[in-house]
Amino acid sequence: MANRIEEMKLTNRLNPYKTRVPQLAKQLDWLDSNKKPVECFELLELNMGEENLLASPELEHFNSYLEIYNKKNPTRQVTLFGILRNRFGKKRLEDIIDAGLEDSVHQN
Repeated sequence: MANRIEEMKLTNRLNPYKTRVPQLAKQLDWLDSNKKPVECFELLELNMGEENLLASPELEHFNSYLEIYNKKNPTRQVTLFGILRNRFGKKRLEDIIDAGLEDSVHQN
Protein backbone atom coordinates (compact mmCIF):
# COMPACT_ATOMS: atom_id res chain seq x y z
CA MET A 1 0.00 0.00 0.00
CA ALA A 2 2.82 2.42 0.84
CA ASN A 3 4.44 1.78 -2.55
CA ARG A 4 1.17 2.57 -4.33
CA ILE A 5 0.87 5.84 -2.43
CA GLU A 6 4.46 6.75 -3.33
CA GLU A 7 3.76 5.90 -6.99
CA MET A 8 0.65 8.10 -6.91
CA LYS A 9 2.62 10.95 -5.36
CA LEU A 10 5.30 10.62 -8.02
CA THR A 11 2.73 10.62 -10.80
CA ASN A 12 1.01 13.69 -9.40
CA ARG A 13 4.34 15.46 -9.06
CA LEU A 14 5.32 14.62 -12.65
CA ASN A 15 2.06 15.73 -14.21
CA PRO A 16 0.20 17.93 -11.75
CA TYR A 17 -2.14 19.51 -14.27
CA LYS A 18 -2.74 16.70 -16.72
CA THR A 19 -2.88 13.47 -14.75
CA ARG A 20 -6.40 12.17 -14.66
CA VAL A 21 -7.73 9.50 -12.34
CA PRO A 22 -8.38 6.93 -15.13
CA GLN A 23 -4.83 7.35 -16.42
CA LEU A 24 -3.36 6.94 -12.96
CA ALA A 25 -5.46 3.84 -12.34
CA LYS A 26 -4.30 2.42 -15.67
CA GLN A 27 -0.65 3.15 -14.84
CA LEU A 28 -0.92 1.50 -11.43
CA ASP A 29 -2.60 -1.52 -13.02
CA TRP A 30 0.25 -1.77 -15.53
CA LEU A 31 2.80 -1.60 -12.72
CA ASP A 32 0.97 -4.23 -10.68
CA SER A 33 0.83 -6.58 -13.67
CA ASN A 34 4.49 -5.90 -14.57
CA LYS A 35 3.67 -4.67 -18.07
CA LYS A 36 6.74 -3.77 -20.07
CA PRO A 37 6.79 -0.24 -21.50
CA VAL A 38 6.67 -1.49 -25.09
CA GLU A 39 3.43 -3.35 -24.26
CA CYS A 40 1.91 -0.17 -22.83
CA PHE A 41 3.04 1.76 -25.90
CA GLU A 42 1.00 -0.66 -28.00
CA LEU A 43 -1.97 -0.66 -25.60
CA LEU A 44 -2.18 3.11 -26.02
CA GLU A 45 -2.04 2.52 -29.79
CA LEU A 46 0.92 4.84 -30.14
CA ASN A 47 2.45 2.34 -32.52
CA MET A 48 -0.41 2.84 -35.00
CA GLY A 49 0.54 6.17 -36.44
CA GLU A 50 3.05 8.91 -36.62
CA GLU A 51 0.85 11.89 -37.38
CA ASN A 52 1.02 14.37 -34.50
CA LEU A 53 2.60 11.69 -32.31
CA LEU A 54 4.68 14.18 -30.34
CA ALA A 55 1.59 16.27 -29.55
CA SER A 56 -0.47 13.26 -28.50
CA PRO A 57 -1.85 13.31 -24.95
CA GLU A 58 -1.41 9.54 -24.99
CA LEU A 59 2.33 9.99 -25.52
CA GLU A 60 2.44 12.25 -22.49
CA HIS A 61 0.50 9.62 -20.53
CA PHE A 62 2.97 6.97 -21.71
CA ASN A 63 5.97 9.10 -20.77
CA SER A 64 4.51 9.54 -17.29
CA TYR A 65 4.28 5.75 -17.01
CA LEU A 66 7.90 5.42 -18.15
CA GLU A 67 9.03 7.68 -15.32
CA ILE A 68 7.20 5.55 -12.76
CA TYR A 69 8.36 2.30 -14.38
CA ASN A 70 12.00 3.43 -14.34
CA LYS A 71 11.77 4.45 -10.69
CA LYS A 72 10.34 1.04 -9.81
CA ASN A 73 12.85 -0.79 -12.06
CA PRO A 74 16.17 1.07 -11.73
CA THR A 75 18.14 -1.79 -13.28
CA ARG A 76 15.86 -1.97 -16.35
CA GLN A 77 15.71 1.68 -17.43
CA VAL A 78 13.75 2.37 -20.62
CA THR A 79 13.75 5.63 -22.58
CA LEU A 80 11.05 7.14 -24.73
CA PHE A 81 13.62 7.81 -27.43
CA GLY A 82 14.71 4.16 -27.42
CA ILE A 83 11.16 2.89 -27.80
CA LEU A 84 10.39 5.38 -30.58
CA ARG A 85 13.61 4.54 -32.42
CA ASN A 86 12.99 0.80 -32.17
CA ARG A 87 9.38 1.14 -33.27
CA PHE A 88 9.73 3.59 -36.14
CA GLY A 89 13.40 3.36 -37.14
CA LYS A 90 15.90 6.20 -37.34
CA LYS A 91 14.67 7.82 -40.57
CA ARG A 92 10.97 7.74 -39.69
CA LEU A 93 11.74 9.03 -36.20
CA GLU A 94 13.66 11.95 -37.72
CA ASP A 95 10.60 12.72 -39.85
CA ILE A 96 8.32 12.55 -36.79
CA ILE A 97 10.59 14.94 -34.88
CA ASP A 98 10.82 17.31 -37.85
CA ALA A 99 7.02 17.33 -38.18
CA GLY A 100 6.67 18.02 -34.45
CA LEU A 101 9.11 20.91 -34.65
CA GLU A 102 7.31 22.30 -37.68
CA ASP A 103 3.95 22.09 -35.90
CA SER A 104 5.48 23.84 -32.90
CA VAL A 105 6.76 26.70 -35.07
CA HIS A 106 3.35 27.14 -36.72
CA GLN A 107 1.57 27.23 -33.35
CA ASN A 108 3.79 30.07 -32.11
